[in-house]
Amino acid sequence: MMSLEATKLLATALHSGQVDKAGVDYIEHPLSVAGALEPFGFVMQKAGLLHDVLEDCMLHVSLTSRIDTLWNLGVPYEVISLVIDVTNVPERDESYFDKIRAITESEVTLGDLGYRDSPSRAVAVLKLADNLDNSRRDRLSHLPQQDRDRLELKYLKARGVLRGVVEPEDYGVLVAFFSGQGLNLAL
Repeated sequence: MMSLEATKLLATALHSGQVDKAGVDYIEHPLSVAGALEPFGFVMQKAGLLHDVLEDCMLHVSLTSRIDTLWNLGVPYEVISLVIDVTNVPERDESYFDKIRAITESEVTLGDLGYRDSPSRAVAVLKLADNLDNSRRDRLSHLPQQDRDRLELKYLKARGVLRGVVEPEDYGVLVAFFSGQGLNLAL
């Protein structure tokens, strides 16, 4: 099984050369998401590190080939399944809110994730950690006001839906992580 450190190295390699909208090395986002997911275990942390690779990396090959690549590199099935379930893949022509609805309505069966025996909740927690990191004002502040306003509203609306399927204490753990980073969330 791929270690957490090996997963971090893989995510770093796959996101190499990418920057976010603020011009920051993109890998900082998956690292932050994985950090927030530490209390939820190694599978969740690995999924946090890789949550954007199917959406943003290896786009010159098909989705199936991207998934096969992760599998052939030793990424565990449970991690790949979580990543698939949070990925908004261009080939699917799926809107962001279609993905949020799919996550909250899913009956995912991934095996034992060590997360309250509810894989669909694990997917929602992963997406919520991604959402909260994307909602950080320090990340949004570099964008034009119109884009900032649009994204804050988008993430706030999605967070409201996702919060309905996660345990309140899990939401609290995630918010505490991001608040503990000295970050001002657009809550």
